[in-house]
Amino acid sequence: MADEITHCYAAPDPRRVARLLDAEGLDACLDMWGYSQTADGIYKLAADGRILLGKAPPERDDADQIIETGSRLGSAFYAAKALGISEITVRTAFKRRRLPIPKLTPEARRQALLTKAAARKIAAAAARGYPISIRGRQLVWDF
Repeated sequence: MADEITHCYAAPDPRRVARLLDAEGLDACLDMWGYSQTADGIYKLAADGRILLGKAPPERDDADQIIETGSRLGSAFYAAKALGISEITVRTAFKRRRLPIPKLTPEARRQALLTKAAARKIAAAAARGYPISIRGRQLVWDF
């Protein structure tokens, strides 16, 4: 009976946190342990868990690839998506080399948002069966 009541208040196992964070992401970890841990706490537990599991941090060749991709794409977020790693790993690689973390320029951010908005409009129009086309940079309704 006591185990049933107190098991949810036990400190999370760092190995389990590391596995869940790598597989499912931060949201899943916060769903599981958000009552007792912040996001920073989850990341620290996961780092400890990776050490216990024997997973090494990225090697220098990996860090070089991370920095090259981040610099080329101009965004830590897009570099993480392109490499299939967490954004924290990208930021850490830049911090360890004392390089500025890449951020999108306001113009590039605006273009990315416009592209996403256009994609949503196209998907909504297609779902409704409207005939549409794109001419240049304009979305045109073909009625």
